[in-house]
Amino acid sequence: MQLNGRHKILIVDRQTAQIESLLDTLKDLGFEVHLYQDVQKAYNFCQTTRPNIILIEWQLPMNSGKQLFEKLKSNVTTHNIPVVVLTREVELEDRVNSLALGVDDYISKPFYPDEVAARIEMILQEMELIEESRRSLKHGFMGHLSEMNLVDLIQTLELGKKSAIIYLSRGGSEGRVYVNEGLVIDAYIERTDPSQALTKMLTWLDGSFWVSLQRVDRLRMINEDNHDILIKGTQLIHQWRQLISQLPSLNTLLQAIKTNESTSLTKAEYNFLGIFSDVKSILQGIEESGLDDIEALGYVKSLLDKGYLIEGSTESAKNNSANAGLFMGIEPGKSNGHNGYSRIASFFKRKTNGTSHTSEENDGGKNVETMDELYPKRTHSPKALTAHKVYLSKAELLIIRQKLDPD
Repeated sequence: MQLNGRHKILIVDRQTAQIESLLDTLKDLGFEVHLYQDVQKAYNFCQTTRPNIILIEWQLPMNSGKQLFEKLKSNVTTHNIPVVVLTREVELEDRVNSLALGVDDYISKPFYPDEVAARIEMILQEMELIEESRRSLKHGFMGHLSEMNLVDLIQTLELGKKSAIIYLSRGGSEGRVYVNEGLVIDAYIERTDPSQALTKMLTWLDGSFWVSLQRVDRLRMINEDNHDILIKGTQLIHQWRQLISQLPSLNTLLQAIKTNESTSLTKAEYNFLGIFSDVKSILQGIEESGLDDIEALGYVKSLLDKGYLIEGSTESAKNNSANAGLFMGIEPGKSNGHNGYSRIASFFKRKTNGTSHTSEENDGGKNVETMDELYPKRTHSPKALTAHKVYLSKAELLIIRQKLDPD
């Protein structure tokens, strides 16, 4: 992937034949390159024309290369610019120790210009991935319902009086909950009453969520206030967990025993049993029933206890995947790595002079929240941890840096 000339590279070093060769290579790739031998002029350039990456010779006279680096990292305007050190071979221990200062990479002299150019491109791509992640999270956040269920999400939005649409997915079912200034006003699952849809989603403890922070212009269809919803949700979750503790995994395949309507079954049980005339998982059966999840689980338990449901064959259910329709590509049981409940909740509760940090977007007039607090300074996203090897991989070096400088 070639990056274009919008990216400015500053090199602070003596004008040698090797540096001249590097300049030519970078210019051929479309970069805008600036070379300074005087560190004060280089520093002034950074204040007026912020480069995208800086290469500094570590052994400049009077230790000026290191001094320039320290000045750049102590200045709020330049401290986030990635810095690559040009130097003669140094010990691994020296490289690791310098991570506390914020060095992004080392390039040993003599070097091949093409290799240096490749490393620069990789670092710039990492920075773009980080920025892209931050931009996307300004509009919301996502995660897994095993970490934050709907009760947690409602509480979180209520704390900050935020407006949002909560998108939920479990197995093959998807739903939405609409929140206006912290208040739940509507809920949607296909062919389901809003109140019933909300009740069903309160017990979704496995699956994925995406919270889109935006204005919500919608009629109020949920008449319960948040306090009552949260109490009901807590009670339903307790009942759900009690029931599933007495049952096999929700992914267990079950099949009905063929039987005529029997006096040992209620009409409701007999009708529910028909759902399992074909082999399917417990979760699929619950979703197909259209019933309240607690009620459906109760029927599953009763029919298992009475022997009318038995474990089915995996072979006969090849096409009945309980994992169909996963939302936003997040695997069950896995997190996106950025969004623990306590961190999101603390973000929404954060205030400055009594007001939350809100920025006005040119995005249909939506009010959205800056999510930068969810990312520690200079922390790389999972996608970005794919950098080159410099004795240690970039990922390993970043981990060490975070240990040394958690802020």
